[in-house]
Amino acid sequence: MLVFSFVEIGMSLRHSLRASIKNVGNPWPAFKRIFVKDPNYVPEEDLDPSPLEDRVKTWWWISGVVISVIISCALMSTQFSMGVGETILALILGYIFSFIGVQSAGDTDINPVSTCAKASQIVFGGVSKGQGMAQEPAQLINLAAGTLAAASAAQATDMCGDLKTGHLLRAKPKNQFVAQLFGTTVAIFLSVGLFVLFTTASPCIITGETPCPYSAPSVSAWAAIAYAVTARDFPVPPSSGYTAIALAIVAGVSVVAKHLWLPRKYWAWFPNWNAVGLAFVVPQLQYSIAMAFGSTFAWLWVKKYPKNYDMYGFAVSAGMLAGEGLGGVFQALLNVAGVLGPAYGIAVGCPLNEFCG
Repeated sequence: MLVFSFVEIGMSLRHSLRASIKNVGNPWPAFKRIFVKDPNYVPEEDLDPSPLEDRVKTWWWISGVVISVIISCALMSTQFSMGVGETILALILGYIFSFIGVQSAGDTDINPVSTCAKASQIVFGGVSKGQGMAQEPAQLINLAAGTLAAASAAQATDMCGDLKTGHLLRAKPKNQFVAQLFGTTVAIFLSVGLFVLFTTASPCIITGETPCPYSAPSVSAWAAIAYAVTARDFPVPPSSGYTAIALAIVAGVSVVAKHLWLPRKYWAWFPNWNAVGLAFVVPQLQYSIAMAFGSTFAWLWVKKYPKNYDMYGFAVSAGMLAGEGLGGVFQALLNVAGVLGPAYGIAVGCPLNEFCG
């Protein structure tokens, strides 16, 4: 997954990168235009579709970056004993991963940030070993730094999707920026409240006991990498390493071959190695079955009634996602109240006359 994401963005951006390197001269004028209005500005030559007065002001996002860095350093130091240098390194890695996330989400509608950000765990595994840290605090810093890098990159990717949606709806970018600011402020308290709710309803989320209604499959991948890169003796057998290297080579070579020799009309039949790798770390069958059913149904729908699908397809799928999410919150509330199925449900149709709902 990691190699596929990096090679994919490299091949997708190879022409623009080559042009940028070729045309690089004095970078100062381009840097100056960020802070000083260009007197020779020509709207017709601007690739940005939004008018200049509707864009996010430079001092807005610069102030936000400075404040975010300061708050991140303070919180990571007081809550996770991370140094300022380590926090800044995590933010720089998140900045790099945001390019991968934006490119992949815009090109394939798949956000690989969580996968790519695991590379930061490898980096901080080397940092903790270089400092001679004990395994437990090294694992804490490894997970905290990886989460910081992943979260910052994921937010950048999500906001680009929001800005694209706003552009299609003809919303002003600066108004969206303000709305994002207020929405994020509310979400800080809402996300903490939902976390407390779900962990109270299902303590297995924290303790790791099984079976658990919320398996959180990606958590196992994060934990496995944190354990592997901080262990004194590398716990992964050589055969697994050789297999990973072989799969990485296959993924990288296949992506290069796709971009150089495969006609674009056949790209739809090319395997998405992010999806293949995701199947390796998601052992629950219900997810793959549900995705296969939904994909088949959507394919038949768009084949039979394309205009009807364009009108209602995404609305129906969004309603399903929202409905399951709200249903999960309602289920957690019932569990906290002690009135969930195991307490008052009936076992009609269940094996051995035991509640199975």
